[in-house]
Amino acid sequence: MDAGFQPVAIRDRIQLLDVVRGVALLGIALVNVEFFNRPIGGLDAGLPAGTSGIDGLAGWFVYVFIRGKFWTMFSQLFGMGFAVMLACAGQAGHGFLAPYLRRTLALAAFGALHFIGPWTDDILCSYVAGALLLMLVFHAKPQLLLWPGTLLVAVAAGLGVAAGAAGQALPWQPMLGVGIPLLLFGAVAYVVRRWPLSGLRAAGLALYL
Repeated sequence: MDAGFQPVAIRDRIQLLDVVRGVALLGIALVNVEFFNRPIGGLDAGLPAGTSGIDGLAGWFVYVFIRGKFWTMFSQLFGMGFAVMLACAGQAGHGFLAPYLRRTLALAAFGALHFIGPWTDDILCSYVAGALLLMLVFHAKPQLLLWPGTLLVAVAAGLGVAAGAAGQALPWQPMLGVGIPLLLFGAVAYVVRRWPLSGLRAAGLALYL
């Protein structure tokens, strides 16, 4: 176990986070029960054909109110876990980066096993990528993200206009794929550093929406 990080006593746990985690897990379970009862050809095809009565009502409820709604809650919990671990490390006077990276690599190992084994549509590796990007936003100076992002978006816009005028293919899309995230990460890093509490709240709200 990482030095300085021990299991949290029940009295010290943030009970609201445990409640939200339970609600999120229930939502994911409801989606998966309906999802994995379909044939492979019927995945992501909306409500199953021919459902009626209580089955149709339950399927409609899951499709409208549950499906696609709880991964954002898990994203919030993921960020809160980062914040809680960071706060605990600061209070205990222990390092944060090395234990965090070790746990992230362990998550990547579980994700790889899940991807290779039972299911190819793994989400854990996406969380690993998010964890590494979170460290980038947390440690990098906003200017190091904003200026390259602005440059890439500007160059992509110029190339797009030129290609459109010449009736050619669009060579600028990869630049936008890198430039826009850099701008977003840089903006979040700037807001969090300028207004720590309000910035984190705004970033969390934007993520949830």
